[in-house]
Amino acid sequence: MEASMLWLTLVLALAAVASAVFAFVQARAAVSGRDDALAAQRSAESARDEALELSKRATVAAEKHAEALKRAAPGEWSTLRRTGGHRLALTNTTGREATIETIEVANGALAKVNTTRRPLPAQVDHGDVYEFSLEAPGTSRTPEVKVTWCVHGESDTRTFRRTPLAY
Repeated sequence: MEASMLWLTLVLALAAVASAVFAFVQARAAVSGRDDALAAQRSAESARDEALELSKRATVAAEKHAEALKRAAPGEWSTLRRTGGHRLALTNTTGREATIETIEVANGALAKVNTTRRPLPAQVDHGDVYEFSLEAPGTSRTPEVKVTWCVHGESDTRTFRRTPLAY
């Protein structure tokens, strides 16, 4: 019986050693997994911080770009002012040198635009005035003027409409 006890003790000792080895391997795997998780967390935090910084830079760049576009975009022309009789005037308040391509009656009123004093296309510097006549004999409808223009030296045309006061 002593031999069977000895064998049983030996088997139990081997089982205890195997359990200890298994526990050691599991503990090492857990520590390694924790270290990998911490490294991944640090990497993610670093990536987040970098993305935040890039986002801030992009926002600043977008704001600067929008401001530059706003400065580069031409402003509006003045109201259509009466200068005497049938004479009307527009002031270039766009902040840019401009070329007026066409002026026409836009709303079907029986009126005629006369630009013979300064033929079109006409270059109008910022702050300068372009004068023309608008003859609307016996019309009950107030004529609306449509002006097609472009920034001097550019090909993109723009259009605006103005109605002279008290026709």
